[in-house]
Amino acid sequence: MKGLSSVLDRFSEGLRTRKILPSLLEEVSLDSDLAISCIDEMKMKDTNLLPYILPNVFAISQSLTPSQFASQVLPSLKPLFLIKDPPQNMLTLLDNLTMLQDKTDKHVFRERKLKNVDHRNSF
Repeated sequence: MKGLSSVLDRFSEGLRTRKILPSLLEEVSLDSDLAISCIDEMKMKDTNLLPYILPNVFAISQSLTPSQFASQVLPSLKPLFLIKDPPQNMLTLLDNLTMLQDKTDKHVFRERKLKNVDHRNSF
């Protein structure tokens, strides 16, 4: 995984987006309900691989349109914001925050905040 980012540009865009990206996302896929209910017991294959997988996901995602990113990549990334270990995971997500903002609608970033506000108002 460490060397994949150095050879990604050798593959065609179609191969990267149709074959490599789905394989990488499969490694980080996690049901978001599961992530929230059992954050301490992540059922991912190995969270220690995230710092090596995520840079490749973001490198490939550069060429995706916002709608492709929202439908193909974002659902797999959302639960990863809950993972604290390894800390490189959060650093990678923060390093790519600009791309995340550019490729997603504003309501996606405010979604959690709105849920919290609605929850507080319901009491």
